[in-house]
Amino acid sequence: MRQDVEKLLHKDKVFLWGARKKRLEALCALLDGNETAEIILLGQLDVYHGTISAPERMEAAICVTDRGIALYGSVWKYSASFRQTWRQLKKLDTENGLAAGARIGLADQDTGYLFRENYRGKLSEQHKKELERMKQIYFYQKPTRDGDSL
Repeated sequence: MRQDVEKLLHKDKVFLWGARKKRLEALCALLDGNETAEIILLGQLDVYHGTISAPERMEAAICVTDRGIALYGSVWKYSASFRQTWRQLKKLDTENGLAAGARIGLADQDTGYLFRENYRGKLSEQHKKELERMKQIYFYQKPTRDGDSL
């Protein structure tokens, strides 16, 4: 597992074992070596396929980095993953309700993803603030090829 991810998990007091550890290792495999993990969220993922209204629900982890967003979810033998750079990301909906973890909505062609963080009190509130800060920096001010923002 990546050292920056382990550091974030240790800071958030997340202990790894079994399926959770395998999910986080698979998530780390989606990340490039030159990006830095900023936030790791653990929770539930609903995957919506095309016009089918009932989602597939699974346990998941999401990593927000300085280069983009990656998520990996799994249940039994089925898994789903999503990886987009900030430049490629077309949709990023966030919702910050009271007494709830961060909610992140993403889309990729005919597939929609709704991630809900497991609520952990003050830690979840801190994640929501950090996510909004990163959204303002990276999503709304996408860098151009020469490094300037649009």
